[in-house]
Amino acid sequence: MTRTRSAFLLATLMTCSSAFAQQPADAMERLAPYEGTYTLDGFAQIEEGTFDGTLTVAPILNGHFQQWDWTLTMRGESMEEAVYLRFVVSHDASTGRYAIHRFDSRDADSPTRAASITDPHRGTLSFDGDALVMSWPSSNPNNPAQTGHLRNTVRLDADGFTVTTDAKPDDGSPRVAIATTNASRR
Repeated sequence: MTRTRSAFLLATLMTCSSAFAQQPADAMERLAPYEGTYTLDGFAQIEEGTFDGTLTVAPILNGHFQQWDWTLTMRGESMEEAVYLRFVVSHDASTGRYAIHRFDSRDADSPTRAASITDPHRGTLSFDGDALVMSWPSSNPNNPAQTGHLRNTVRLDADGFTVTTDAKPDDGSPRVAIATTNASRR
C-alpha cells in the first residue's frame, strides 16, 4: 500500500512538474509574433522631433527570455542624439506575470535599471485585448525625486507594429502622449 501511494505521489509530482516546466515556455511563445527585425520611424510629441532606427526582437537564453534591442537617432531643433535601448522580458511562472528589465543609454544610472525581482522599478508587460502593454516607473530627468509612469502600447498589423508611448506624472496630471513609432518588418 505504501509503495502504491509512493508511486502515485511520484507520478503526480512528475506530471505537475512537467506542466509547470512548460508554462514559462508557453508564456514566452505568446510573444513570438513580435520577433523579427524592423525599420523604425517616429514622431516625438513632447520634444517635437523625429527619430528613426532599427529594432530587433528575438528570444534569448534558449527562449526563456525575449530581448528588444532598439537603435535610434533622435532629431530635434538643432539636435541629433544616438539612443540605445534594451528591454529584456521574462515570465514568472509563480505569479503568471511578465517583467521587463529596461536599459537606456541616456540614463545609465536610472532606476529603470532593475536587477531584483522585488525591485519596484522593474517594468511589466501585459496584454490588453489585442495590444501588448509595456509599462514601468520613471524618474523626471530634471527632478529625480519626481517619478511617473511610462507606457508603450504595441499593436501588431500586417507590416509590423505601431508603438504609442505615453507618460503619467505622479502629480495627478493626465497621461501625456510622448511618441508614436512605426516598426516595419524588414
